[in-house]
Amino acid sequence: MHRTMQNENISSAEMTAFWRSEYPKLSHDSLSKFLSSPEGIRKSHEFETKYNYPLIGRKVSVRAGWFLEEAVYLLKTGYYNSCISLGSGLSMLTYYLSKYAMANKNLSFLDVDMEEMIAARTKRISSLDHELLDGLALNRISTLALDLEYSYQSGRKFIEIFGTNQTPVFIIEGMIYFLSKGCVDWIFEGIQSYKNYVVLFDYWPENAPNMSECFKHSIATLNNFIPEQTRGLLSSSELNTLCKNSNLTIVSLQEKEQEFSIKNGEKPQFMDQNSFFPVQLAIVTPK
Repeated sequence: MHRTMQNENISSAEMTAFWRSEYPKLSHDSLSKFLSSPEGIRKSHEFETKYNYPLIGRKVSVRAGWFLEEAVYLLKTGYYNSCISLGSGLSMLTYYLSKYAMANKNLSFLDVDMEEMIAARTKRISSLDHELLDGLALNRISTLALDLEYSYQSGRKFIEIFGTNQTPVFIIEGMIYFLSKGCVDWIFEGIQSYKNYVVLFDYWPENAPNMSECFKHSIATLNNFIPEQTRGLLSSSELNTLCKNSNLTIVSLQEKEQEFSIKNGEKPQFMDQNSFFPVQLAIVTPK
């Protein structure tokens, strides 16, 4: 059993791991929930009640499904030799990607997060029932304990951390809004220094509080509920500057929820923007 922690110290990664498996038909992920502790699951339910946000599990599941489907498509093209997840938390995303792209033997996978999170995910994955996992897929995944903010502030070169011989697919899921603007700039400048790359990420748009009462209500006290601190939103101009040397494609989470729901024979539930966060999903590729 996972060690009991004080509620305020339970990270958002605990809750996200549970939510991304709440609707496995949408996320294609039935395993991440096993990496969340009982305390993390309890905090997930507490969040839903406190912020009157019953759709958050569906929101996280749709987001997870988008990242997985897009990444699987990219990795199967054969144009990339690595997949790097920044701020991987307790997600089993790289495991599923490794499994679905097994035919490409040259692919490597890397989960990157803070030292304590890497230690927790490694321990919890190792404690899973071996019958649930594909050992070959799991063995292709490495981990890297890294403080992105510290690396940026200390002047480390992004490309030297991750290697110069990469053609990478970078995944930044549920992470951008926890980083300083300087660190985000450092990450994107580093990624765009590769000759061939893709970045999949999500973000909160600058006008999110005006778009959604759910978001406006939640963001006001969110920093008191989780140990991570939200840093800010992205404006259109900031986004264009961030991706100035790249092609940028954006789709809303609401659009993907409707698409996934119809594909699964379900009725779309993201009809009123006031009842869920207005998340934007983005793909960045070289010009």
